[in-house]
This record gives sequence, structure tokens and C-alpha cells, in this order.
Amino acid sequence: MENKGLIRLQKLRELNLKTPGWKNGDLYRLLYCEDMYIAAYENICRNKGAITSRFISETVHTFNIERIRQIIKELRQGTYNFPSLRRIYIPKSGKKILRPLGVPSFYDTLLQEAIRMILEVIYEPSFSKNSHGFRPGKSCHTALKQVSQEFNGVKWIIEGDIKGVYEYIDHRILLGILEERIKDPRFIQLIGKSLKAGYIENTGGFIKSIFGTPPSSLISPILTNIYLDKLDSYVQTLKDQYEQINEEKSTSGQYTKDYNIVRKAIKHKETIIKKSDLKKEKMVYDIEIKTLKSLKLKLKQLIPRKPKTIPINIQYVRYGDDWILGVNGPGWIAQEIKTNIHVFLKKALGLSLLEGKIKITYIRNKFVPFLGYNFKVDISRTTNRYIKKNEKTRTRCATGNVIKFYLPVDTYLKRFELQGICDKNGIAKSVPQWTVLKPERIVETYNYMINGVFNYYSNIQNKDDLRRIQFILQMSCAKTLAHKFKTSVMKIFSKYGKTMRIVRTGGSKKERIFQLNLKTTTQTNEKWRSGVINQIDPFYLQVNLRPRSKLEAHCTVCMNPNDVEMQHVKHVRKATVSKGFSRLLGIINRKQIPVCRQCHIRIDNGLYDRLKLSELANLKLAKI
Repeated sequence: MENKGLIRLQKLRELNLKTPGWKNGDLYRLLYCEDMYIAAYENICRNKGAITSRFISETVHTFNIERIRQIIKELRQGTYNFPSLRRIYIPKSGKKILRPLGVPSFYDTLLQEAIRMILEVIYEPSFSKNSHGFRPGKSCHTALKQVSQEFNGVKWIIEGDIKGVYEYIDHRILLGILEERIKDPRFIQLIGKSLKAGYIENTGGFIKSIFGTPPSSLISPILTNIYLDKLDSYVQTLKDQYEQINEEKSTSGQYTKDYNIVRKAIKHKETIIKKSDLKKEKMVYDIEIKTLKSLKLKLKQLIPRKPKTIPINIQYVRYGDDWILGVNGPGWIAQEIKTNIHVFLKKALGLSLLEGKIKITYIRNKFVPFLGYNFKVDISRTTNRYIKKNEKTRTRCATGNVIKFYLPVDTYLKRFELQGICDKNGIAKSVPQWTVLKPERIVETYNYMINGVFNYYSNIQNKDDLRRIQFILQMSCAKTLAHKFKTSVMKIFSKYGKTMRIVRTGGSKKERIFQLNLKTTTQTNEKWRSGVINQIDPFYLQVNLRPRSKLEAHCTVCMNPNDVEMQHVKHVRKATVSKGFSRLLGIINRKQIPVCRQCHIRIDNGLYDRLKLSELANLKLAKI
């Protein structure tokens, strides 16, 4: 299969890298290339949600070349319509409220991934360096790294929450922004169709989409970044405007000298008055003080002041719809910037800030929350050693303002309380709903939580609080196992140890160990601190690496060349302890393999369970 679409996509990327603001045309014809869908499939087939059954009974298992050609045919005829999403509600992390989630069909997702690839090569080179959300090579830690490097000198932090970005994006404004860089009406119309597909509730009612982007849609994140890139550009304009030299008047040297002489004389006379008991002396000194004060006022009025320049510094970071802005300067500048951003969002983008959540904080006194961290400016004292020529080594102390990050313990305790892991006082509890799982799955679940917390909060100052979170999870795991086996926590520790070590034998008679990865020390993530991120170009990988999806190959079971689909396994390592055809894929270390439609049905029905590779080969020869 030729890579015509991917080669042209690479040329588009080079043009947009060389020429900012390049007008991109004839994009709709890129969706006629089959290799675009193969690359899109390679990007999404490894996601856990790809195997989930959708509103239309299509999953990644039904992926075949004939269905791709059917999509291309409908696009050529202009009859392709995005089906309505099935809307479900899932609990929001750490809260009791539910958030909506749209479940699209698999081929709808496949086409959206192809559209996302096109939009990425157009807009990624022109996005602001201050934007970190849903972009290749960037993450929450790159946003936090920028805060730690550039916010050290700021005094005021403006933290704002945009009201329902994904729900209130204006379709007319969004399509107008796309037309600035894309001169292909059919491509923009196709994006408009995906935005207006609508939802079908669990009750059966249909809801038409007037505003917003579909939740869980693959193009929603990049469309939101394109929409909020206008905010990034406007903040850059404010930065250039306010960072002009701000002139204030300051005193000259002669004025300061005369002023200090008069001030000291006034204090001396007032001291004498307090010590004196005679009324006549007090009256004389009062007259002299009045004379000195009038002289002070004349000095202030007659002697001119020379100008003093004070630089203003403004920093800005955004991750999705979560953003903060730092100001090093007077407080009135922070107030003006807050008002200007509010007016711009309302007039230019049709969005608004939540009044209760937008704050201006003096960062040297209070913590500021951002991306799950709390941070503030602390005074740091460092000692530097240096050597002068022909002299001994000397030391020099330096002080400065440094951003330091902290773990929000109260937030985590509330989240654990909602999950039933601990009570409101932070005392660990067993989780009854997890007692139905196997012991190794219980340990694995808690181990994922411990690794997740330590990997994300590896750069905080309050390391003891991080160890407290680990202790709560360790005790909750022990109490859950004790609840499952109806025994005491002490017996669980004596049987499995502090790490809850469980050994299981897989299908190939290899031992597999499940245990808690308890951390005794918390080391700072050096890559995060130094700013080093993954330098591998994701576009290079998807264009130049050979895909493993060989839809034009024969069925690997019966060698049938027709109706070839892809069989998937969720996890290869877990497949080694499972049964059936998944175990065979685990042995050959493959998560996907081409099979025909008839063999696919036999696999799903379990007809190939408990077969060895040799038996499967004999079965294949018998069919031939």
C-alpha cells in the first residue's frame, strides 16, 4: 500500500514550519488515501477504549480494508454523516458530581483521528510555547517546569477558570478561525458536521449540538487549543504592552541629603520636648518644629526629582482550559489584566470566567493551586564558591525568590474518603467493593495508585506528606485483603510481608510476582527539573515506521485472503496467564493479528481455546 497521503501530509508540515500563517488548501482529498486510515488505526488501536463496544456495534475488532473504502466512497459522494454519540455519565475524579462522556462509533473515531493528524501538522508549529495541553512532547510536567523557571520573580498570580470551555465553544467563531488557515470549504464543512452530530441519552432522547465540542472526541482537544490560541495571542499582546518601561519619579541625591537633615532635626526637637518640663521651652521648640516642617515641604516642592525606571514582568502558562498569569509589578496592573482578559473572552470568543474562581493572589503569602500542585515563592539562600586568580577559594552567599511545589494533602484525603480508602481523619479503611477481586489484582490496583502518586509528585518539598499517602494506601490494601480472607491485618502482614508479595505461576510455568512498590526515598525527577523531554518526533514515527496492520495479508489461521479483520488482545503480559487464543498471541508477543471473518467468529466463540501452536498448525493444514 503506497503512502501517498502520509507523504503529502509531511510536505504540508514542512510548509507550515517554514512559513507561519501558510494557507492550506485541498485537504479534503487527503481523506481519500487509505494509508491515512491505516496510520490513524495504528494510533488508536492500542487504547483501552478501542475494544469497548460502541453505540453502533463496531469495535476495533471489525476493522478491515473494505470498511475504509466504504468511508472513502461516502466522502467522495459527500454523503458521509457522523452518527450521533451515545452519552453516558461517569463520576468526576475526587468529586461526587458526574461529567458527561460521549461514546462514538469506531469508524467515526477513525475518521476523526485522520482529521486530527491533518490539523496537527497545520497548527502545531504556530501554537504558543505557553500552551502545554494535549500537544505532542508536552505534558503537565512541562507546564510546571515553565512555572518553576519563569515565575520566580512574580508577586501577583491571576488564576482563572473558564466557564465550560468544551460545552460553550461557539461553532461559528471556531469555523471562522479555521478559515484563516484552511481554504478548503469541504474540509471545514466536514468538521462542522462532527460538531453538530448531537447526542442520544440513555433514556433515548436526542439532543442537538448547538455549542461546544463533543466530549471524548479525538478532535476536541486540538480544536479547543485552536480556539484558545486566540487567548494566548491576546495575552502576548498584553505582555508586550505592560512590559514597556514604567517611569516613576524618585528623589535626587541632594534632595535626599537635605531631607534627612531636616527629618533628624525634627526628631531631635521632639525628643527634647518630651524630656523638658518647662512650658516656655516647649513653646519655643514647637515654633522651631513648625519652621522645619515648612522647610521640608518647600524642599519637596522646589527641588525636582529625577526619573526612575521600573521594569514590569508578566508570565503566562496554559494547560487546556486551566491557566495562570504572573505579574511582577504594582497590583493595579494585575487588576487591569484580569478585567481585559474577561472582556476579551466575552467579546472575541463568547466565553466567560467563573467569578467565584478567578483570584488575584499575592504569591509570597499564600499557596496557588495549579494542575494538582500547590506552589508559592520562598526565599532561597545559596552559597557559591569561586576562586580568584592567585587567591584562595572564597564563598559568597546569595538570596533570591524561588518557586517551590507542595502536595495538597487535604485534597488527596478528600478523594480517598470518597473512594472509601480512608475516613475524614486519614485513617485507612478496607474497600468492600474490591474484595471480590483476586488478591493479586487488589495488590496491583493499589500499586498503580502508589506509582501514580509518586511519579506525578516527585518534585514537591513536603516529602513526609507523600510518605503519609503511601502509608494510607499500604494499610488500606492490607485491610482489604484481611476483609477478603476474614482475618486480621497482623496475619496479612505476617503472610505477605510489608509489600504484600504474592507469587503466581502463569501458563508457561513462569512465576509472576505481585507486590507494592513501596518507596523509601523520594528522588527529584531530573528530567523535569532540567527541562529535558522526549525528543522523538511522533510524526516521524507514524510516517516512516512500517505499520503492523497488514489488512491485505491472508488470514493467519486458515490463509483465507478475503474479509480479513484484526484480532486484538488488551494486554500481552496478562495474556500469558489467560486461556484460549489470547494466550497464543501472548506467546508470540503480538497484540493484533489478521484473521478472516469466519475465524474471527470462531475465536470469539472459544473454538480455539486450549489449543497449542502445533495443534493450530495441523488444524490449518486440514482446512487447506
